[in-house]
Amino acid sequence: MLTTITPDRYRKMLEAVVDGNQNMVRVWGGGVYEPGVFYDICDELGIMIWHDFQGFACGVYPAHDSYVNQVKKEAEVNVENLRHHPSIILWCGNNEDYQQIVQWNLKPELPARIFYEHIFPEIVSRCSPGIPYWPGSPFGGKEWWETEDVTVGDIHEWHVWPIGKGGEYYQNYDLLSGRFVSEFGLPSVPSMKTVEHWLYGADESQRHPQSKSMAQHCRAGSFERRFANYMNENFRMTGDLETYAYSTQLMQAEGLGHAYRSWRREWRGPGRQYNAGALVWQLGDCWPVTSWSLIDYFMRKKPAYYVIARELRPIVVGILRKVEKDRSNDRPRQFYEFGAFRNKSASIEIWASNFTLKSVPARLEVSYYDLGSGTFFHIETRDVDLLPNQSTELIAQPLVSPPKSPPSTDADGRLLPRVQRVELDRTHTVVVHAKLLSSSGEVIARTTNWPEPLKHIDPVVNPGLHVTVEGELVTVSVVRPIKGLFLDTFEEQEGQEVKWSDNSIDVLPGDPQTFRAQGLNGARLTTAYLGQEKAHAL
Repeated sequence: MLTTITPDRYRKMLEAVVDGNQNMVRVWGGGVYEPGVFYDICDELGIMIWHDFQGFACGVYPAHDSYVNQVKKEAEVNVENLRHHPSIILWCGNNEDYQQIVQWNLKPELPARIFYEHIFPEIVSRCSPGIPYWPGSPFGGKEWWETEDVTVGDIHEWHVWPIGKGGEYYQNYDLLSGRFVSEFGLPSVPSMKTVEHWLYGADESQRHPQSKSMAQHCRAGSFERRFANYMNENFRMTGDLETYAYSTQLMQAEGLGHAYRSWRREWRGPGRQYNAGALVWQLGDCWPVTSWSLIDYFMRKKPAYYVIARELRPIVVGILRKVEKDRSNDRPRQFYEFGAFRNKSASIEIWASNFTLKSVPARLEVSYYDLGSGTFFHIETRDVDLLPNQSTELIAQPLVSPPKSPPSTDADGRLLPRVQRVELDRTHTVVVHAKLLSSSGEVIARTTNWPEPLKHIDPVVNPGLHVTVEGELVTVSVVRPIKGLFLDTFEEQEGQEVKWSDNSIDVLPGDPQTFRAQGLNGARLTTAYLGQEKAHAL
């Protein structure tokens, strides 16, 4: 395992960090002090390292004399060893050792506080002066053991993914921010090519989501109930393995994308900088598995990798939809209801985040597409000025509703009951598409907001998807909107690596998108998207 990791693998993984617009990695306290090549590459690529002291994660550690002396020597050696690396910008005492006092209802004292609050900070100050030290991840609050104060220090945002009391919808990530989110995530099944690797030679009975082979390759505790909750709430149920795998990937991408988009919004300018950053759990895998990773064991990037990369560009635009119901309920604000509750109205908020150091003038174009009639029914534009190094609020207004349709009749001209008509006066069929354009008409940023839950969107039988390839440039266009379009190669040749500049995109009519597929070399492509989750060869 550890001894099989080559310098080339380290480089590919860390280059993926840079290509994904991420600028920091965290060396988790339950891992190891990495070999020198890891730190050398981080120095070279300009990647910052949040470094936990190793061997202190999720536990209650002793503090007897012999152990203290042993830990002290190990810590001194490693800090001295690594202090010449400019990439290490923070040393941290532990991972979740403070948190477990409350979370796991253990004894209200940590003997190892002597390390976190005395020994480690003294070693960092003496052996690597000038480098900040932080007692734990997470850490911050009025009491020494508090770790969930969103106004102080850092938090681990795991209200999303747990089940039962305290479990949250991923649509609520925007309400679950903190000063710095040093850990959060959602899992997904990896590429079907990776799944086929562990199913090789298995009986056909193992090719379904709840098989023993799939369970053996899942890192998450209570994963059956957790996946079932999130999948059933957002996607149509299926027993088809490939459809299920794609849906988990789209779920991960939707949730993490919403988190990054919303938390960057919280950098609102001087005096209102409520969130200064986030580190996703996790970057890669140490074996072929269903996990929280953005990149699987075979270095295949999941849809979430590309969605996060877009959300971390210097300038982005975001949309939040809120649906008002006829009475209070525990459902996400973004969900439309078709059962016991009634939808009264919907509104949208649109903002842009500009993380350059200059104001950026732009034109905001907002298009409204009705899935019921298959047409754009409203377009509005306005000139905006994006303030430097902060988010700027652009629009807050009721969601425009499609025009009402004339009453529907049957073949004999009789008026159909209203429940049998397509109700175009409701916004649950509206897709909102926003673009920021430069003075020359170039697209600076784009985003698309779909009605939720996604399971209530009727699949488009033929969206008119058109894919053209010219060398390494791939252009996609559609006649009807597509959600979560993911392109891949039909077959992987030995040693073939296709590096996509973008992927897992939403595409709307009249807005073709072009990106680069480095190393494609004429390979045959496949497409998958919401409604056609099984990859289709072009």
